[in-house]
Formats: sequence, C-alpha cells, structure tokens
Amino acid sequence: MVLALALLRHNAHLRRIVVTELQDLEDEVRLLVTESRVLEASRARPRGALDSDLDRAVAQAYDRIDRLVAAELEDLVDLTGAFALDAIGELDLPGPSTRRSTARETLVFGATLEEWWTKHAGDLSFRIDRAISEAMDATGSERDLMAAVGAAFDTAARHSDSLLRTGEEAVLGSSLMAIYLGNPDKVTEAVHISCLDSKTTFTCRSRAGKRWSLPDYRPIGHSMVFGQIPLHWGCRSIIAPRIAGEAIPTSPSLDEVLSRRSAPEAETLLGKAGMALYGMGKITQSGLLDQTGRPLSLAQVRRFLGL
Repeated sequence: MVLALALLRHNAHLRRIVVTELQDLEDEVRLLVTESRVLEASRARPRGALDSDLDRAVAQAYDRIDRLVAAELEDLVDLTGAFALDAIGELDLPGPSTRRSTARETLVFGATLEEWWTKHAGDLSFRIDRAISEAMDATGSERDLMAAVGAAFDTAARHSDSLLRTGEEAVLGSSLMAIYLGNPDKVTEAVHISCLDSKTTFTCRSRAGKRWSLPDYRPIGHSMVFGQIPLHWGCRSIIAPRIAGEAIPTSPSLDEVLSRRSAPEAETLLGKAGMALYGMGKITQSGLLDQTGRPLSLAQVRRFLGL
C-alpha cells in the first residue's frame, strides 16, 4: 500500500510532463490558426492546408507524449522489481525485454497506451476542427474560436489525467503479477488489496482481501473470478503476494496505513499541510490522497522507499 501511495505522487509527475506538452501544443495550434486568418474572407492559406498542419502538430505532440510516458513506465517496472526484492527477498525477476514489453504492451481496457494516445490525438484534432468549422459557419470572432480551442485542450487534459492514473496502475499490476508468477516457490497466492475510503467502488470493496491460488488463479473461500487491476478507470487497488509460510495480507484503511508510519514519514508521503488538515477533520481521506500539486520523479520515489 505504501508503494501505491508513493505512486500517487509519481502520477502527478507524469501529469506535469503531459500538461507541459499539451500547453506547448496549444500555443502552436493557436499560432497556426491566427496566422491562417481562417475567419477572414482573404485567408492567408486554404483551410485544407491549415487542417493538415494542425493534424501533423497534434500527432507529433502525442507521439512525444507516448514516448515520454513509456520511458517513465519502463523505469516504474524496474522500481517495482526493486521494491519486491526489498519486501520479499531473493527473487527471479523478468529480464530487460520483458520489462520493456510490460511497459509498452500492457493493455488498459483492451488497448495499449500507445493506442490510447493515438485515439486522444484523433479526438483532439476532431474538436479543433469542429471549433474552426463552427466559428466559420457562425461568422464568429477569433476570440470565440480561441475560447473553443481552449475548451478542446481542457478536455484533452482531463482525459489524459484519467489515462495516466489508470495506465500506471495497469503497468504496476502487470509488473507485480509477472514477478509473482515467476517465483512460484515463494509466492503461493494473489490477494486483492483495496484502498478503503469514501471513494472506493463497490467492485473493489467487495474484493478487498479476496485470495486466489497461483498460478491457477483458483478462488480461495469464495467464488469470484480473479480480476487483474485496474478493474475500472481510476482504480487504486493492488494485487499483493501471499508468501509461503507468512501471514495473509489485508486491505487496511488509510488510517491503519498511516498509523504504521512515523509522523515524518507520513508527512513526506502525503504532505505536512495535508496531514495537519486531515488530523483536524478539515479535509477528507480523498482530499488527503489528492497529490496533484506534489509531484515526485521515480528517482525521488526510490529514495523515499529506500531502494
């Protein structure tokens, strides 16, 4: 659970990377639209040429986003292996090619992250094209057009946030399961650990603490079919290992997790101000877990975890 909490801050780091790319792209799009004088009778260039330039700019930006995020997630797979070694002991870890494929080929609800970014690029291009067409049909002002372009980028940023949260969860889950399945002499069961707070879905709450034998995924004491994380968009659950001869992992509440850490550790993890406000009852658990403004690189996450 501590790894999952620390990765909330790395996800904020990922979002900062993507937001920077989207802001640069928005500036480029605005410049292309302005220089084309698309709303004027005497346009500087044909609409078709503008559309081609816009589509090219969007595609190139999302290609950069895909490559930047993939590099971060490859490092995440390495970090996950280091964390498992520290927590469990000697293990056989997947080789470099498997680690790369985990970062690049893990499916997020049926598509790779590369495929999702391609879809996002198409969606943004469509919204920009629609904004221009509506402004031209309604003889709108350039100010109206730029407002519509801004709205298109706001939507793109929200969609990227959701994909980054869920995509990182998917790569984390795939990485952990590869380690568990590669060490059958040590890891005998998979245990669903849910983050239990007011935002926990029924799906994850009902699975909290459920166990499956490995490698056959046979339910133990229940009839639920094993489900790899993420189980839904924004899922925060993890699959923990049951180590041969050791106690069964449980799904602790956030308060239980924090009670096991020193005050300085908890403040480093979730923020001194946030911990103070949470202690006074002025923010909820969900508010405490919102680490948007406290990004950490994976190198910083490693140092925090002592890896």
